[in-house]
Amino acid sequence: MNLLYDMPLYRPPSEADNLIIQATLGCSFNQCSFCCMYRSKQYIERPFDSVFADIREAAAQWPDAHRVFLADGDALALPTDHLLAILRELAAALPRLARVSCYATPSNIQRKSAEELALLREHKLILYNSGFVTQRPENNMGFNITLLPENHTFTAKAGETIMEAAKKHGHNLPLGCADGACGLCKGSVLQGTVDHGKSTVIALPAEDREAGFALFCCAKPTSDLVIERREMVSDWTTLDWNGSME
Repeated sequence: MNLLYDMPLYRPPSEADNLIIQATLGCSFNQCSFCCMYRSKQYIERPFDSVFADIREAAAQWPDAHRVFLADGDALALPTDHLLAILRELAAALPRLARVSCYATPSNIQRKSAEELALLREHKLILYNSGFVTQRPENNMGFNITLLPENHTFTAKAGETIMEAAKKHGHNLPLGCADGACGLCKGSVLQGTVDHGKSTVIALPAEDREAGFALFCCAKPTSDLVIERREMVSDWTTLDWNGSME
């Protein structure tokens, strides 16, 4: 195989003879005290065109491949519709595909509903390689958030949404329904990772997630963040959907 991988690349011993496709780079958690596998990488979700290009190239070189491992550290962190698109592309390109596997942290397994996991299984994502996860003590103190373009910084406690933390620290971000349905609080996550919580697909479509947007009323930090959303100068100031003043 002559696929160009983003190194370092890891896989379970049982995947030694199977096709590896990098759906993500790095690990969505990457803070286990005993694991340094992905310390050199920042976690990102690879765009569809890059993943699909790898799948097509791999299928051309190894058309009989029947088992696939989705790298890097925790592909299950991807939204379910994102994973399904990759699984469908694999099935279309590899007619002998029997099963797909990936690494998965316990927290990201728990974030998927039983229905989502069943749907992924129907599309042959059958095996999850999981293990112990430990946090560094400082994570219990929360995550640091840098708000651009004002370059303000504040801290979100564990379990707090970005909006809750921002309001608590006096930052007047746009807020509408506060329930993930209207999209008024949408902003950009430039660095770091979030749990999107109960964000609806109407207010935050899959393509917006892939582009790095989040609904700050629902999104909870899972790492330190750099975000972008212009603050309101008063409670009466309105902003358009891209964050510019009206």
